[in-house]
Amino acid sequence: MPRFNLLIVLVGVVGLGCFWDAAHAQIPEGYELIQITFDPEYYDRFASMNNCGQIAICKKMGPSWNDAEILVYDNGRTTRLTFNNIKDRVPLLNNSGMLVWCRGDGYDTQILEWAPEGEQLIIEAPFTLMTEDLNDSGQLLWTEFYGTGCAISDSDVFIYLDRDSVRLTDGGYSSQGGGINNQGHVVYTRYDFCPYPWESEIHFWTESSDSVISGTDQQYAQVPDINNLDQIVWDSGGGVDYVWFWENGKLTLLSDDGGVPRINDRGDVVFWRWHDSLNQYHAHLWKAGIFYQLTSGSDWYYPQAINDLGEVVIRAQIQSEQRGDFWLLRRTRNGDVDENGRVDLLDYREFARCMTGPRDPAAFEFSLDNTLCDCRFVDLDEDDDVDLTDFSALQTKYDP
Repeated sequence: MPRFNLLIVLVGVVGLGCFWDAAHAQIPEGYELIQITFDPEYYDRFASMNNCGQIAICKKMGPSWNDAEILVYDNGRTTRLTFNNIKDRVPLLNNSGMLVWCRGDGYDTQILEWAPEGEQLIIEAPFTLMTEDLNDSGQLLWTEFYGTGCAISDSDVFIYLDRDSVRLTDGGYSSQGGGINNQGHVVYTRYDFCPYPWESEIHFWTESSDSVISGTDQQYAQVPDINNLDQIVWDSGGGVDYVWFWENGKLTLLSDDGGVPRINDRGDVVFWRWHDSLNQYHAHLWKAGIFYQLTSGSDWYYPQAINDLGEVVIRAQIQSEQRGDFWLLRRTRNGDVDENGRVDLLDYREFARCMTGPRDPAAFEFSLDNTLCDCRFVDLDEDDDVDLTDFSALQTKYDP
């Protein structure tokens, strides 16, 4: 496989451990961490979040993965979308109100899209499919696994748009998708499992080129993500993982320990990190040049997604009970819609724009566009509407 070296730029202090006491969580100002699912028996897995704060979740409704279904959490309300005894998992939700996921009896062989009138089959293959990412234009990135090659790992990466599929990779390796941005630029991992130890490299694909962007010294480079600024993150390393940040050909070591990073359009990065003193994985955030440990305690926490408002969905693996729940780092509902540090007339103008009046919860009909979206920040009593009760609370916070 062709490789080339990139300039490695080290900025600041790399070692995250010197920034805090690992036993205590740090929450950025203006945010709070809340639990959004709780199941004493079964796992919640695979979450995707958009800028409206909607979160698509895969949840086991019973002991088998054939009992896994797709749900959507939105501003305190959770709605179940699938009802069957076939495995539904790995949902993807974009900012345009599109939701897709994998389905299969045993192996996932279908990708479906949710619509109010019913599910729509968009991809079916004789091979195992895995949804990877979905941009706001509806371009879907997925991987097909063929069950051939070294370690039975051969796979290719595809883009789907308007019922047209494009294969990005040329076979012979285990190429697996990472992320696709709104320009249609893709980042993916190419694995070679034939040698021992196995090898991998990160590729940046556009319509005009396919370039290797990981360094030759990065063992096990994998699980990349990309934002709309063509900033790319991934992790690498055996035993101890490293988090890397790439932009315009420059490679920065972001953390000397961590894995599965995800990046938003602000350049904020979330990832998990192992703590030797705690013997646990915890969720971490790199935001505006500052590192935060978002979680603490005796359980393991894995970030799943981050939106452009800096909100993060985190899966908690409850070690003592062998189950999983989701937590949400969200913006505090303090009436400061424009985040200028105070509640002023600009926020009152947003309240007027957002006002719905009282809504009957029993009359609620779910659709992905039936959401408060950014108006959720003036739903101060969190009852999924914006009415005079919220206005009364807003008045007490007025600070021109």
